[in-house]
Amino acid sequence: TSYMRYGDDKEKWNLEKKLIYPEKSSYCDHRENNKNIMVIFDYYSEVLNKLQKKDALEILNFQIIMYKNVFSFDIINHEFVKAKTNAVIQNLYFQWKEYIVNQTLSNYYKNKKDNWLHILIETVIENKEDYETGANNICLWIRNLKDYQVFKNDMDILRKLTIDLNAIENISIKYPFFYQQIIFEKSYNDNNDTLAKERVKYLKKFDVKKILNEVMEIWNLHCAKLVPDPSINKNSNYWIHIRCLKAVLEINPEIGNKILELWKSKHNKRKNLWKEFQKKI
Repeated sequence: TSYMRYGDDKEKWNLEKKLIYPEKSSYCDHRENNKNIMVIFDYYSEVLNKLQKKDALEILNFQIIMYKNVFSFDIINHEFVKAKTNAVIQNLYFQWKEYIVNQTLSNYYKNKKDNWLHILIETVIENKEDYETGANNICLWIRNLKDYQVFKNDMDILRKLTIDLNAIENISIKYPFFYQQIIFEKSYNDNNDTLAKERVKYLKKFDVKKILNEVMEIWNLHCAKLVPDPSINKNSNYWIHIRCLKAVLEINPEIGNKILELWKSKHNKRKNLWKEFQKKI
């Protein structure tokens, strides 16, 4: 097992303690490495069969299934239910759940606290598809973002939820400028279409409109703070200021117009600011 390592971990892989994941396409030799790992799995399975190590073989088979179907919630759900009394497999499942959250949120998932994606996965797999309770729990997580400091810390996690909701509710059509400037451009995109499609597939089973209303309430609540102050600009380029203001005007005209009126009285001499405002973007 010396070939099989866990990410940057220097320790050797342990069948019962560490789940092996396929390498992503961002690694130049990912296909060859993934192929080699499957060869090792096959040899390992053969040895365990000959030694009649049934418990170890069950765990290895779980590892193989997870490895081959890492983004398939349906298959993971089936395996989770089948091995619900096996503590080792349950621990490997929880590692998979964290892997999915990390793959979705990347560098934004720094605090390691549960968020909407944990709730989605738990609803689908652990809580017998109780989508009503799941939607309520996601909404509770969203409401915590009314506290600006919490919102500030988890804003990018909320962006990812907004992007997934957009695949269902077309937020980008209703609010094209807001979506492009505040949501999409500032979000990390891993280009992992398979995982994104899987998340959206199950998100559709929740009360999406209820979740979306809560999400947009948070963006509306904090939108004014997303607009940079022209007075602290270090140069004469106000492109980002205007784009953010126009995004706010789109989702919350009342707040956007208040900011605009403030700028007219406070920054009326900033010619480049108003030139930028007049441009068609």
